[in-house]
Amino acid sequence: MPILSPAEYGTLTPMELLEAVANGEVGFDYAFFDAFLRDREAAVDALEAFANADRDDRIDIEDQIFEIFRHLKDPRAVPFYMLQLRAQLDGVSDELIEAFAEMGEPAVEPLLGLYSEVEEEEGGEIAFVLAAMQVPDSRITSLLLDRLEYDAQDAAVCLGVNGDAAARPALEKLLEEVSAMPEPGLI
Repeated sequence: MPILSPAEYGTLTPMELLEAVANGEVGFDYAFFDAFLRDREAAVDALEAFANADRDDRIDIEDQIFEIFRHLKDPRAVPFYMLQLRAQLDGVSDELIEAFAEMGEPAVEPLLGLYSEVEEEEGGEIAFVLAAMQVPDSRITSLLLDRLEYDAQDAAVCLGVNGDAAARPALEKLLEEVSAMPEPGLI
């Protein structure tokens, strides 16, 4: 396995560069980025194809793929993000939440679709991602309001993070109900 010099990076296509990184022939450094990003469209095409391929590489570069997708903010990253989310339904990383928030609108439909596929318990992480995106979409607000019946505390936090003023009456009603409850230990 020959190690390529940075001067040779420019002779490779973006896909060849990704394969070379995954094989340990190219460093993941500034020279790589300069060569890889010289044609943005080709770079995103390569990322998409690389991420969707069933690979058995010497080096796992999934984290690097994530960071490049995040840097480029291209909607074609959404399927990759969704795979990451499916693997993290028991606790989504801050970085993935931020990536979805940076993506915004193009991620709403896939996230709503995934939410409809999972059990209510698993849906909490997806609901939080949707809320954190702060995309003005009545479907998100409706989903979060529906979650008030399942997990009022979690849903209230999500509604607060989401910031949609349409949720205010439901949150005020919940606050009144909680305020009217007897203090624990006084019964």
